[in-house]
Amino acid sequence: MPARLAAKRVVLKAKHRAELERIARSAKAPYRQVLRAKILLLAADGIGNEEIARRLSITDDTARKWRGRFAASRALKSLADRPRSGRPAQVPVAVRCQLVKLAWQRVDDQQA
Repeated sequence: MPARLAAKRVVLKAKHRAELERIARSAKAPYRQVLRAKILLLAADGIGNEEIARRLSITDDTARKWRGRFAASRALKSLADRPRSGRPAQVPVAVRCQLVKLAWQRVDDQQA
């Protein structure tokens, strides 16, 4: 069995801890943000990745990823999703807006 690397140490400043606690308690924040905040709060309390994963019903890889991202930058912006790759949109935004507007217009009874 390969040796396990030690978990990245997470040390939170008071303002970061307060913000993470606010996010973790939020009923309106996106679930992924709440989960990431909880991961960091548990990591800052010295809990290992496997235990964090068990408590939050996630994989230890997920706990390791978010713990590592925060440890590397020490900024809350590291909890945001990274840009995804993929082909750029083929339809310009203005045309898409016109299509949506057209789709939401009511059809007259005479035209139907």
